[in-house]
Amino acid sequence: MRALIPPLSLPLALALSAPLSHRASAHATPLPPISDAQRQGEVTVRVGEAPGGGAEQMTAEGLVKAPLDAVWGVILDCGDYKNTMPSIKESAVLSRAPSGDKMRCEVVADLPWPLGDLRSVVDVTLSEPAPGERLRAWTLVEGDYARNEGEWRLWAVDEGKHTFLRYVIRVEPHTKIPDFIRKKAQKSKLPELFDALRAKLKVGR
Repeated sequence: MRALIPPLSLPLALALSAPLSHRASAHATPLPPISDAQRQGEVTVRVGEAPGGGAEQMTAEGLVKAPLDAVWGVILDCGDYKNTMPSIKESAVLSRAPSGDKMRCEVVADLPWPLGDLRSVVDVTLSEPAPGERLRAWTLVEGDYARNEGEWRLWAVDEGKHTFLRYVIRVEPHTKIPDFIRKKAQKSKLPELFDALRAKLKVGR
């Protein structure tokens, strides 16, 4: 197995400070209504068929009580996902564009026994579709999936004090995942992403 290239602090700092691309493909999306339950820390999860069929699409939305730039710093650093995201066994940045708006990431997801780990290499695009909105979108390059794509979309809310997030993933592993594991992921693992962000940023629900 080839060595994983660790993330470098200088490129990450440059990526955090560099202006992001306003790409025609990255359309601005209106901020969804924020419910009272979400303001109390609840994460809303929706599950349906992905566009084009053949895979499930899972969507999770919630509020993190930290500024946009702070949350964005955690989301874009895929090299540290092994420390910041649940069920990630290994993670690394394999390459990064000098502009700071593209990177290639490798992630190994730790599945429960008796299933094996799932590895993916994805191409990531970072953009700012509109002021106060950030987008991290990824597509599959190779790995243990027929399909693995999605996005993190972030909006600055509450006069910049907090961040509302939408996580969307369309995934189809080569390995068949039992229904009870899929349902557990839908019910608990997606909300755990938001709890992990809150823990990293040291903010409450």
